[in-house]
Amino acid sequence: ERRIASAAQEADAKWYALRFGVVLGPDGGLLSRLALPAKLGLGSVFGDGQQWVSWIDRHDLVQAILFVEEHDLESGPLNITSPEPEQWGSFMQHLSGVYDKKTRIRIPSLALSALGEMKSVFLDSARVTPKALKDAGFSFSVPELDTSLKMNLIEH
Repeated sequence: ERRIASAAQEADAKWYALRFGVVLGPDGGLLSRLALPAKLGLGSVFGDGQQWVSWIDRHDLVQAILFVEEHDLESGPLNITSPEPEQWGSFMQHLSGVYDKKTRIRIPSLALSALGEMKSVFLDSARVTPKALKDAGFSFSVPELDTSLKMNLIEH
């Protein structure tokens, strides 16, 4: 980012480092991998479930990118996430709830070591919010997790 910022400053140009949360959409990605177990009543909480997951609905992701392109925001990093991050335990309860199921399985952190680097998706915690986007006036269409899950899993 520093090299990009320096080059942009020399060229008197704007630059943005778009930082996406976990993208929720009906086609592929993390949601498709978690949906089937949740649908079967096998939804799982990873570690202690207190880790923050910053997510974004696919529709809002596209709209946010267009917003950045069309508005004069300050150069720099931009978090493109929902304004309402969730903790993994709550995220999985919402996901299981879409199918009228409960989250019953708790997977200890040690058991996730078999996933290698992928375990960080479930165990790392970052409560990221889209402050710059909100301050610039961006309006989220799908800020609530339940709405995004239902749109992407049931209504699609």
